[in-house]
Amino acid sequence: MSWQVEAEIWNGARGEYLRTRFLESFVFENVSKSSKTDVITDIALLTTKNEVMDGRFEKFCEKLSMRSVSNSVNPAQLTFWLVTPVALEEEIRKSVTAQNLPFPLRFFTCSLSDEEDVYIQGDTNEKICAGAIPEFGYRSGPNLMFYMTMMHLSQQMGTSHVLLLETDCFFVKDNWLDSLNNLCTSESFWVAGSSYKGLVELASNIFCHLNGVAVYNIGNDSFVQFLREVLIPYQRHVAQKMPWLAYDCATEVFTKSLQAADAKYKNLNSQRVNLQLRLLNSMFLQTNLIANISTSQDSVISSTVLQNWFPKTVLVHQK
Repeated sequence: MSWQVEAEIWNGARGEYLRTRFLESFVFENVSKSSKTDVITDIALLTTKNEVMDGRFEKFCEKLSMRSVSNSVNPAQLTFWLVTPVALEEEIRKSVTAQNLPFPLRFFTCSLSDEEDVYIQGDTNEKICAGAIPEFGYRSGPNLMFYMTMMHLSQQMGTSHVLLLETDCFFVKDNWLDSLNNLCTSESFWVAGSSYKGLVELASNIFCHLNGVAVYNIGNDSFVQFLREVLIPYQRHVAQKMPWLAYDCATEVFTKSLQAADAKYKNLNSQRVNLQLRLLNSMFLQTNLIANISTSQDSVISSTVLQNWFPKTVLVHQK
């Protein structure tokens, strides 16, 4: 993307606002990676009205049905959330493939307004929305759907690890849930996912970010607190300056911005800032079980190439 994080945005009141919130409101000394249980309890599919109407949702369900879920877990023990920006339950229930999914289905409607339900692709600084930039930027729709879903699931009884999916995802191995559950059991994390593995060169400030298709440890109270008290206010705070910022890039941009500000202004103890950032970064785990090749240019990557490049991968995010 052409926009770059500017250290200047952290100067003065803006910088002190987020420094105070990051270093004082969120006490990293109390951070824990533990959860209620170390398995995936919920799956959340974020989908839109267009995807339901143009067949992309149906195609996702068909691909999902082609793979066995688990050798050891009854899929009926999981909850499959269909997350939509507006009410689409009636349309979705007409889908035969959705009805035949092995999971119990639940619906979560974010009830976004027309002003909020915005998703504009692009990488320029030009203001291309009519009127004001939405509160959560030009990608307000998916940003709000993600944050609302995480907050909603964190309040559900028994929710632990949540697998977040989009309709352009598909599983490439049978018993994929067992592999992902083994990851949850053997590793401690807030988020486990994939950085970009495709053909396009990303901007340096988001090169290492974990794609939104990932496993989220919502059963971890520290992670929920981080979302609620740090990341959501941050995304809202910088939306006018960085309207293209997507929720899955926000943590990466946030940490690099704070590092740049500290290096330039020296308003805080650098050792403490670096410690906080190391602790934060350790909560985000790169896993080869998920492969993110989700730009439009990556559509040319064949299934044979996928298997050769990512032999351990069970879940692929590909346009």
